[in-house]
Amino acid sequence: MADKSRNVVEALDRIAEELSAKHNGDGGSTISGIKFPDLAIGPYEEVLIFEVDGHVVLHEEQTADADAYFHIRGKLHDLAGKNVTGEFETVFPFKFALAPQILTWPPTQGGPFNRPPVDGELTDGYGFSKSNFVFSDGSLVTVGPSIPKFTLLEGGAGQLWVTSVGVTTDGSGRYANLRGMGAFNGSGYYPQAPDFSTKAGRKQLRDGFPVKVSINIKLIRAQHLKVA
Repeated sequence: MADKSRNVVEALDRIAEELSAKHNGDGGSTISGIKFPDLAIGPYEEVLIFEVDGHVVLHEEQTADADAYFHIRGKLHDLAGKNVTGEFETVFPFKFALAPQILTWPPTQGGPFNRPPVDGELTDGYGFSKSNFVFSDGSLVTVGPSIPKFTLLEGGAGQLWVTSVGVTTDGSGRYANLRGMGAFNGSGYYPQAPDFSTKAGRKQLRDGFPVKVSINIKLIRAQHLKVA
């Protein structure tokens, strides 16, 4: 009986160790909870997928190359909703002259889809954003183009989407000197759609609003890169 009891306890201990590898003591997920090895290709690539509950504030401050900028900060969590030890921060400068394009959608493409042409009208020229991802085992920075689009909904509501492509520039810890790219897709909902064309209409943007962002980063760490 003693041996059986010891075996049960050992089995429970192993289960606890496996769970602790996935979740930290405060109920949050460790970095292992956002790794998706089945989505990687080749022997060195890693894939990180996670969500961000963020807060966005519009700063109407003119800079050398922009009329205003959005600043986003948020906490990370895995796809099961568990908190991840880490933070996300990004800034997206833009010009007010581009505001009408946010409400305008690209032309119908039609076929064929196995050869050109491709009409990319109304999907470029919005500007660039840079993002900083801080994890429990390091951080990484990306930069790349962003595309915002907005649509009106029934009842006077509105939905905003912003998609970005980020190329890694630098990092720290386990992400120092890595190479990779990420795709970020964020959205915000307004019970009453803002008026982007006037300063008064943009008040709720300056006051700040919640967004949800999905993140997909594919990377290869420095130790696997060929040194020139």
